[in-house]
Amino acid sequence: MNYYSKLWRVTSNAFPNLVPNRYRELLRLLRVWRLLKLSKWQGFHPGSPEPQKGELVLFCPACPQPGVNIPHSENVDLAETIVMDGNFKVEHMRPKNPVNEVWLMDVMGFMVTMLAYKDYLAGTLNQVEKSDCSNHRAVNQANANRNQLASTGIGGCACAQHGCFVPHAMVDFQKGEQEWHTLHRQELLDFQMNNNNFLKMVQMLALNRKLKNAKEALMPAEEAFAKLDTRIPVQLCEVWAQQEKLALENRGMDPKAMVIFKVQLEKAPTKKSIEMDIISNQESDGLLCGATTWMARVLQAEESQIILAMDARHMQARATETQRLSIARQQDHLNAQLD
Repeated sequence: MNYYSKLWRVTSNAFPNLVPNRYRELLRLLRVWRLLKLSKWQGFHPGSPEPQKGELVLFCPACPQPGVNIPHSENVDLAETIVMDGNFKVEHMRPKNPVNEVWLMDVMGFMVTMLAYKDYLAGTLNQVEKSDCSNHRAVNQANANRNQLASTGIGGCACAQHGCFVPHAMVDFQKGEQEWHTLHRQELLDFQMNNNNFLKMVQMLALNRKLKNAKEALMPAEEAFAKLDTRIPVQLCEVWAQQEKLALENRGMDPKAMVIFKVQLEKAPTKKSIEMDIISNQESDGLLCGATTWMARVLQAEESQIILAMDARHMQARATETQRLSIARQQDHLNAQLD
């Protein structure tokens, strides 16, 4: 049972079929309520100026925004990190009478301006994307022909750090005959995305605690880094700085330039390879014949002793006979090695 059916039953539980159908009026009321709620949140009233692009919705308060949460200065070395994504399942059918629809908050939310987006689509060539992957689901779904749909999905931008939607940066995907989004769908998406940003803002209270912990750990981290940096040759530091500069300059055109930041560690030699190397060089190093094998056995016995001590320490008081027998066998085997 949906919300309207519940209202129907509450109005007349015995004869709900006699209650007049006010579903259309309810939808209109919901649209007005959403507009009033967003206007109240952002401080707009009948005497204030009209909201501009994206001014009726919320954005990420933690992302750097000149003039909002950081000084409006060119010296501020901060930038927003934006990611783009799409959803091809948020489809919408064509409206029956699009001319009769009245827009309440076009351009004021997350969806782009209807007329500007329509003009952009009219002058844009619809190119079919080809994927190198076999049966790529996302590409195939985007290229599917659906003439009965007004929109075949939705796409937009969000901040990379916290996932908040960017105002006036969401569009409907178009396929075939390029229509534009319907007003009720646009307003509903705007309200839902605004609620998503609001919930993320509420959960950002933990950022204050993280900032406090970061400030406390800043000085020890700087001291540790300075101590490590003094042990590295100056020439090598200069080479690394030059490589970093080139990677940051070329990453826009060549993503492979960032491979320089990947940690490259050589695989450590195994115990067997080390033992073979020592055996082959024991005469030149002045070691007695068999000394290397004897040292390897001593190390193996010591390792077995450590493992036995750990197993005995972790064994509970109510150990089974099988567990106690396993410990006894390990002790007997270790004593045989030592003898």
